[in-house]
Amino acid sequence: MRNLRHTLLFILGASLPFSNLAISFAGRNWSLGLISSALYFFAMASDFPKIIRVPKIYGRYVLNLFVFAVILTIANFLNANYYGTPVLPTTNFLCAILFIILLLHDILDRGVILKCMYGIAAGSILMSVFFLMGFGASVTSDDGNQLVMFGENPNILGIYIAIGSMVILYEWILQDKLKLKAFRLVFFSAYVPLIILLFATGSRVAFLIFASSLLVTLLLMKTKKNIIKLLLFSIIGIGAIYVSHRFAESDLIIAKRLMATFTEGDVSGRDNIFKSLWPYMVDNMIFGVGETGYVEISKQALRKITMFGEVMYGYSPHNVLLELLLYTGIVGFMLYIVFWYKIYRC
Repeated sequence: MRNLRHTLLFILGASLPFSNLAISFAGRNWSLGLISSALYFFAMASDFPKIIRVPKIYGRYVLNLFVFAVILTIANFLNANYYGTPVLPTTNFLCAILFIILLLHDILDRGVILKCMYGIAAGSILMSVFFLMGFGASVTSDDGNQLVMFGENPNILGIYIAIGSMVILYEWILQDKLKLKAFRLVFFSAYVPLIILLFATGSRVAFLIFASSLLVTLLLMKTKKNIIKLLLFSIIGIGAIYVSHRFAESDLIIAKRLMATFTEGDVSGRDNIFKSLWPYMVDNMIFGVGETGYVEISKQALRKITMFGEVMYGYSPHNVLLELLLYTGIVGFMLYIVFWYKIYRC
């Protein structure tokens, strides 16, 4: 059973970059992420009675998540609409439950969560292989140049690729957690398609995550001789200057978008969205208006928005902090900040 759980947790992580893929069954579509999560849940079911141990050890994290979900539910109920926006934030509760199951698994088998991270890395490699083969790739975005794989949002895809690449670098290459010794260097070959895919998404967020994570990894890397770290920084510094120079002359979409950000302050209209929504956020500062109330606000502030040929309302503000303030006010916002602060301290 232990090996089965490890395998299912690995599969759960590997399915995340492919979360937009779905299988049609019984009249509805079942995403790979939902299927892999359900299988993992069933594998953990026999130990659910032990879940009472989770609040004793991780209560300061778990309670925070559920209080946030309850506040969001209340805000949704008080601002229910006729647009079909659900009052119960099912995704929030399911994610909180999955979080608790993962914590339970970690209590029973310390360090097992790394299996999920390894899965993300493996899923990223597989996605890059599909990308090189041209399988599942398309170009559909506002400017017509950002890569979409299997219908996944370029930013989300890029973030998964960035996370996967750092797991490969730190866990598999620098730390040799797979105990492959010299053979672990073969993972460097996986970096070429991964970085090409990361750049092809055109995601500035993913690029910044990758660059900053690489810097932090090297800063925290433990070596017996500081000269090794200094040498690595020198090589990366020279490489960064070279890449920056080539970036400025290239036709890569990520290069153009980064240059537009630095030279023109371009943020794909996020500044205009922020200015349009700010007054509504101020008017509902304490408890927000929920996801339900936000639909009406977005209609008033942003009007209708056409995406992929369809007119839609409730367009995302593209800023998670502003989104939290609109949905749950300063109360939910503080719960979110405290949650991440506690994790940082831990």
